[in-house]
Amino acid sequence: MALTPCPECNRQISDKAYACPGCGYPISPAAKRGFGWSGVAHTWLTTSALQVVIALAAIALVAIVWILKN
Repeated sequence: MALTPCPECNRQISDKAYACPGCGYPISPAAKRGFGWSGVAHTWLTTSALQVVIALAAIALVAIVWILKN
């Protein structure tokens, strides 16, 4: 396994990486052709969106409990 710079962000990444973990730039030939590339971006986007929704729900729940106690 060799480390190479990402063409997009210059972060050091594995030459076996499917996509850059820093910016998501497709690295493998299959990713550049479009096979599964949307899956990588979609997974990252879905995970981030889910974390935001969970955080907002937790904040709302705390606010509701605080309001009901006062």
